[in-house]
Amino acid sequence: MSLDAFLNGLRRAPDLAPHVVRWHREEAREGIVAPLPDWMPEALRAALEAEGLTQIWSHQREAADLARARRHVAVATPTASGKSLCYHLPVLASLLDDPPGRALYLFPTKALSRDQMANLARISNRLPRKIRAGVFDGDTPPTERRTLRGAGDIIVTNPYMLHSGVLPHHARWASLFRDLRYVVVDEMHTMTGVFGSHVANVLRRLRRIARHHGADPTFIFCSATIANPGELASHLIGDDVAVVTRNGAPAPERNFVLFNPPLIDAASGARADARDEAQRLAQAALGTGLQTIVFARSRTAVEVLTKYMRDAAERMGLPPDSVRGYRGGYLPNLRRDVEKGLRDGTVRCVVATNALELGIDIGGLDVVVIAGYPGRTSSARQQAGRCGRRDRPGTAVLVARSDPIDQYVMQHPEMIGSGLSSERAAIDPRNRLIFTSHVRCAAFELPFREGERLAGEEMTDDVLRELSAPGGILMKSSGRYHWIDQSFPADTVSLDGADIDNVTIFDVENRVILAEVDRASAPFFVHEGAIYGHQGDTYFVEKLDWDGRRAYVRKVEVDHYTEAEAETEVRVVADDETTSLGTFAASRGGVLVTTHVPLYKKIRYYTGENVGCGEISLPAEQMGTAAAWLDLSESLAAEVRVLEGGRGQALRGVASLLRSVACVFLRCDRMDLRVHSEAACAATGLPRIVVFDRVPGGVGLAESVFASLRSILPAMEEIVRTCACKAGCPACIGPPGDVGAHGKVVACAMLASLVRGCRETPAAAPTEMAPPVEVVRPASQP
Repeated sequence: MSLDAFLNGLRRAPDLAPHVVRWHREEAREGIVAPLPDWMPEALRAALEAEGLTQIWSHQREAADLARARRHVAVATPTASGKSLCYHLPVLASLLDDPPGRALYLFPTKALSRDQMANLARISNRLPRKIRAGVFDGDTPPTERRTLRGAGDIIVTNPYMLHSGVLPHHARWASLFRDLRYVVVDEMHTMTGVFGSHVANVLRRLRRIARHHGADPTFIFCSATIANPGELASHLIGDDVAVVTRNGAPAPERNFVLFNPPLIDAASGARADARDEAQRLAQAALGTGLQTIVFARSRTAVEVLTKYMRDAAERMGLPPDSVRGYRGGYLPNLRRDVEKGLRDGTVRCVVATNALELGIDIGGLDVVVIAGYPGRTSSARQQAGRCGRRDRPGTAVLVARSDPIDQYVMQHPEMIGSGLSSERAAIDPRNRLIFTSHVRCAAFELPFREGERLAGEEMTDDVLRELSAPGGILMKSSGRYHWIDQSFPADTVSLDGADIDNVTIFDVENRVILAEVDRASAPFFVHEGAIYGHQGDTYFVEKLDWDGRRAYVRKVEVDHYTEAEAETEVRVVADDETTSLGTFAASRGGVLVTTHVPLYKKIRYYTGENVGCGEISLPAEQMGTAAAWLDLSESLAAEVRVLEGGRGQALRGVASLLRSVACVFLRCDRMDLRVHSEAACAATGLPRIVVFDRVPGGVGLAESVFASLRSILPAMEEIVRTCACKAGCPACIGPPGDVGAHGKVVACAMLASLVRGCRETPAAAPTEMAPPVEVVRPASQP
């Protein structure tokens, strides 16, 4: 009844109903059951029946049958469809075989690893033999690590630990690899771009190690709904993979509402703040007794919304702990306490980042409020899938921001409401730099035989020759390439480019560690003078020991929070190659990216008023990486009048479009590249657009952009020229508020001239081009 009251209020409220862009209703769906498979050992059948599982869903049976037949399989079905049973069944059956097999589970986060352990224990504890399963990660005590290495039946870990903590020490794990029957890779859809390309090579190294020890494991992948689950899984391991996408699980009735906040300024396109509107909707749901989750896009947004919701709960007479926050940086015990509260109902509202988007078991909630489009249709569907239970419906509301991508989604609501994903996950395991890094790691793990190729890749021969040249890290002897360097290569290869050196946040009054924050984020959140939010409470940062990686905080009552602002400078330090293309010059080389966080603002709660600012005295962060850049000629700059007042904003739109289109051609994730533009570059005084690799040192993406410009630029020009908008929009270069009133005119003229320069200037030598790719509107797959 309370959900009906919430929905009726949303339909009838004069300040809400006019701003509903689309109300998509998904009918309840009956489940399609299948009998337990005949191959299942009787002891496992009895354990399942004791848990009330006399039948399973059809997709669980299909996937389990394929895996039991030793076929690699990828399962791509919606949230809460029971994907974990797809791999638990064949794995547990193999543990009861004679001889028994063993399994390795890979999850992207520690929280998900421990959650799945609890699910597994409910069944395995009913089996006649003791199943030794455990989590192996950075939090695992040394004694437990030794036990798992020697006698663990199921090892639960993550790609990072597999890469640096297991494969390089495979001799210690010999018993696991000798009996390894299954490898489970969960949340496969997160393994895209540079991260996915690294993980693919880690999995190929895993297969090489397993074969060395006499095993050839079957891989079971689980994923959210994406357009190409089979293709992604096949690229991850370099082998054929069967695909299961026909979902047999039942689903409750769900409403998916797209809500566009009221327009405040038609000229700029500014709308009411999405965070305020999300708060209003969540408070309405909480007030009618509905268990609610609010997804926010940043840690600051989580803490601000948590405070607002706790204040609202207090006014409603609810206990303060009935509202909780959930995000990265919280200590494991706190996260598990929140998860437990969601399951038993004591937590009535949680405000979370996408950390709760993944498959952690928190039950089915009544209402999901998404404060801002999360960037991918698959993520939006995953988050919306958190609402609804088998016995009652759920409602998800996506609240749009003024952001160009959010507004594009509001203009094309079919992207969300169709329930189908058109997003393709892309990786490139053959990226030369990434592949070379993993050949180095693989050579450390086992000598390469002459003619042996990692995952059958022909380039292995060239890489081994390079690494064994005089002064190299390998030595060729008796037909094998041996590691002779003193270094530990896995330590130098970051799977996602992240710095793992976290900053600890210490509560000086209670003398306890409150939380952690990654080093790159520390200047934004725990600089001296910052207000650090934690579960709706506020702490003043008294001191940041940058060298010691510790922030000292004290709980305070204040009426504001803080937001830091960054400045970025990109300076060319090595010009490796330059090509003149008539109206512009294209170059590639090395750049030094300097990020400085000089100031912070004090923002008053509820009003959003700026009530002050302060300076941040921290060293600038520098990163050397690879880049490609375009320098417009003086004649082109004059032709499009880009240096005249306001028209230089168009460069930002062209740079953003370059990033989006390049990612389609390079088969990488949009987050793998960064762009920077200057209307008057310090070195030339003329316009410059720079695209650079996100990770230190680069992984070859910028070089590929340089090599593929003759394909990328025409695709960009076609997108802008054929777009139906008059002055710019998220489907091309961005809205007028971002690129200026003349942005589209400038961009059209600029791109036409750039394409003309490419066509009129013949290539000096054959250029390695990316394969032909269908031109896709970049904003439709942000």
